[in-house]
This record gives sequence, C-alpha cells and structure tokens, in this order.
Amino acid sequence: MAAFSRNEHGLVERDCRLDYKLLRTGGVTLYWADRVLAEDLAWLRKEQYAIHEFDGCNWRVEDDFHDEVANALQFPGYYGRNLNAFKECMGDVEVSDDGGMVIVIRNIEAVERHATERHDRKFLWDVLDILDETTRRNLLFGRRFLTLLQSRNPARIPGIDFSGVGAAHVDWNPREWLNSDRGL
Repeated sequence: MAAFSRNEHGLVERDCRLDYKLLRTGGVTLYWADRVLAEDLAWLRKEQYAIHEFDGCNWRVEDDFHDEVANALQFPGYYGRNLNAFKECMGDVEVSDDGGMVIVIRNIEAVERHATERHDRKFLWDVLDILDETTRRNLLFGRRFLTLLQSRNPARIPGIDFSGVGAAHVDWNPREWLNSDRGL
C-alpha cells in the first residue's frame, strides 16, 4: 500500500494533505505556536492518527524519558531502558494502516537543557534520529509516522543542532554486507 495516492487526474493528494506536507522534508518537524500545533493535531486526529504527547520538562534524567515513552508506547517488560533498546522497540511499535502515528514532544529546549546538565549533548539528537528512522521504516510499508517538536523559542534554539538528523548512510547490499562476503 502506498503511503499517499494520486487523484483521478494523476496528481498527488499533497495539496490537501497536511501529513504529506510534513513528511516531504523528513519525519521530524518543528513548531513554535501553540495554535498552529493544535490545528495540525486536530487535522491529524480527524485523519485517525494515534497521537502520543510528551513534555520535555518531565525528562530531567534519561530514566524519566524511558519510563514515560515505554509506558505510553507499551514497550515490553524486558525493555532495556537505553537508546539501543529504544531504537529496537520503535521498530516494533504498531502503526495503523488507517491514519498513522504521531509523537509530539513539547518543550524540546528543556530536553536539551537537562541533557546538557547530565553532560549528554547527543541525547536529543539521538532520540530524534531514531524517530526519523522509524518514519522511513514505516513508509516502506505504507504507514505514516511523524514526530512533531515544539519549542518555546521562536528563533534558532541555542545549543540544539538538528543537522544530520535522519541522514542515511550508504551501506553495502545485503548479500555483500559482511566483510567476508567481499573477500576481506
């Protein structure tokens, strides 16, 4: 199933679909105004998206993040409570074929501030990169997964560098992935 379809004139339905507009630049989108985010979430709810909202102010330590996310997304009891386990469990999260799923993280500057206090400058970037990869993997099956971030700062967020989030590296094909498959 395609994630998006064309109308009877052969045009992609992008002109009227918010989710298409959000996904065409990647799986993670930044918001500032409460009103704009609320309007977009209302549209996504109408389109049958499951929406999970989180407040970055609650994630003072990394365990807070893992507790809240694992509970909301119903991770299994053996969840390892680290970013590798988070990545693995995100690959198993059920995303409906009807609509999709949205992760909303409000107050992302608080997430970054708390991570900096823990001397973990990459935490937020790693979380967002995993969420963007989750978007790509779901699109392979025609399912829509979006991450919406809200910042209280209308300008560039000090200390937060989103460059490279969602970048995919070029890898060997599956039959030559192992060094031994390539004679090394």
